[in-house]
Amino acid sequence: MKAKCWQKGMAGLLAGVMSFGIVSTTITTTAYAASFDTSSSWSARENRDSSIEAENRRHERRQREIQERYERERQTERDIKKQRERQEKIDKERREEEARHNQRMEEIRRQQQREDQIRRDRDRYERENAHRRHDSDSSDSDKGHSQGEVNTAAIVGAVIGAIIGRATA
Repeated sequence: MKAKCWQKGMAGLLAGVMSFGIVSTTITTTAYAASFDTSSSWSARENRDSSIEAENRRHERRQREIQERYERERQTERDIKKQRERQEKIDKERREEEARHNQRMEEIRRQQQREDQIRRDRDRYERENAHRRHDSDSSDSDKGHSQGEVNTAAIVGAVIGAIIGRATA
């Protein structure tokens, strides 16, 4: 029995929904047909048509504006991308130049270190050889004549040579 009540309720509900659909369709169709009524004025139809055309023009203009804005944004993005690429290229060149400069400076520093090392080695060698020469000079001076004796002998020889040269001339 309960199942029958439920079924009756559902049937009533569906009948109501269907009735509403039929009534609304009928009213809509009647209203639409009334808009094409021959008794309505020709200018009203033209106004309706011109308002539709105006709406279409407004819609097309809006689409063009949107398309133009989209193109400007794309162009701006392309410009930004190009600028970024140029900046990256400049930065890369700058880094490469800096690396070359650092490499040249390192080579110069190494060359200066080598020259300094050579100079230190030469100075050390000269100090060692000066000490050896001094040692050998002192050993030779014990065997030979002193510098004062050599100078005196040279002076005496020059004077005697001058006297002999005058006498024979």
